[in-house]
Amino acid sequence: MAKELTSKPILLKIAPDMEAQMAINLCNSAINAGAAGIIATNTTIDYSLVPNCQNFGGLSGACLTKKSGELFKELARELFGKTILISVGGISNGAQAYERIKNGATLVQSYSGLIFEGPSMVRKINEEILELMAKDGYENITDVIGANLK
Repeated sequence: MAKELTSKPILLKIAPDMEAQMAINLCNSAINAGAAGIIATNTTIDYSLVPNCQNFGGLSGACLTKKSGELFKELARELFGKTILISVGGISNGAQAYERIKNGATLVQSYSGLIFEGPSMVRKINEEILELMAKDGYENITDVIGANLK
């Protein structure tokens, strides 16, 4: 078991190409084996998401937003409250991050967005989340986490 080799938290990162029930089963197995959290999702090899795409390597960024968000929502329905959930995949603005948080994400990650928009994207996302929280009447981000599941 990996937990015997380190005192650091071990997180499982899953692909968005998995069928939802298979992903849920895998995540439950990882949690039962001691995983500290789930990162959903990794890059996709669903080349149909990008017209005329070459079929090698993983795709990330905006083409992954919908697919990743849908799988995350399914996972969160089953896993919210059982473990830390981190959402990643096509998140590049506050509305996308806010929706993932409302769907159960404790943390969100963005990679491709940082490449295209630069580090100022983080501030923009935070400001947009604060605006959305105020609009919805939330004072603390912890109240937003999993709001769609409560």
